[in-house]
Amino acid sequence: MSKTIGDWWLISSGVLFGLYCLNVGLGKIALLSDSTPLFSMGDVGEFFLLFTSVMCLVVTMLQRESKLEE
Repeated sequence: MSKTIGDWWLISSGVLFGLYCLNVGLGKIALLSDSTPLFSMGDVGEFFLLFTSVMCLVVTMLQRESKLEE
């Protein structure tokens, strides 16, 4: 059961980081083509998305480290 919880945190970290990269990529493409992006999160939204992604990754690593010590 604990392995699936750790996998859930890791998957959510990957999904959130993928959304962050997609947002940055779409913004860059919009800048290069001199148009407005379809969706913009702003600096604070990007920060919270990246921060949440990193925190999910940290939780995964801490859970796996605690399993190794048992």
